[in-house]
Amino acid sequence: METAPDTYVHNDLSRILNPRGLGSFFLIVVEFGRGFIRLADYCESHQPEDIFDLTKSPAVYSVGKEHLGKSYYELLDMDPDPERRELWNANMVAVDELMPVVGMFPFTTLKEEVEQDPDRPFLVDIGASRGQSCIAIRKDIGDAFDAKLPCKTFLALSIPWIQRTIRL
Repeated sequence: METAPDTYVHNDLSRILNPRGLGSFFLIVVEFGRGFIRLADYCESHQPEDIFDLTKSPAVYSVGKEHLGKSYYELLDMDPDPERRELWNANMVAVDELMPVVGMFPFTTLKEEVEQDPDRPFLVDIGASRGQSCIAIRKDIGDAFDAKLPCKTFLALSIPWIQRTIRL
């Protein structure tokens, strides 16, 4: 909305579509939509067991990058546009607020097993993101019984209870 010549402020619509807010959700819808649109072509050109290979997933196929031998999230991590990655992360935070992961699995029932084998990873985030799911689950279950939570990368994010690991 223009409040004076060449002076603008947000209105309700621009706030909704702000890429730093829910606007990033539309980026994800387009990304996943591309995969759904090409799913029939994927099924026609791939063997059924390919669905279990992260480097041959419908998402990788939909962006035409199977020849690189990377998973979709690795491709996203390699994206030369830092704003695109930032928008992806912003969307993951928004999705967590709108569709929380807590309550989907009774993690608290694993307390005895975790305490019996404290060196075994309790929760592993393989999404190549910023660990929003791990953070939410840990908060929900009361500090995860002091278990270590390995991860591949946290993109310059330093969280003391995270044990950084290499890709297997």
